[in-house]
Amino acid sequence: MNYLIAVTSDKKSVADLHPYTLPEGDYIVADAIGPLPYTLQKTTEQLYNPNFLSDLGYRHRDAPGIELYPHGNTQVDDYVAQVWVPIEN
Repeated sequence: MNYLIAVTSDKKSVADLHPYTLPEGDYIVADAIGPLPYTLQKTTEQLYNPNFLSDLGYRHRDAPGIELYPHGNTQVDDYVAQVWVPIEN
């Protein structure tokens, strides 16, 4: 498994940083509300369940999944992170 930590930027890459452009395509985006890591793990488990996508008429697309962690206290009940799952019909 490859793991990336990324930021958006329009600046030229510096030493030891490698530019990467996400492949174009569709994603299912789900909010994981509550303290981390529990809520993120639970949301990810639900989204990557083999039956979940097929029940919606989609399948997993060969592209990176994304976890988004906005600024804030990740341990409060109303913290909202996101899980992005690449999909195709």
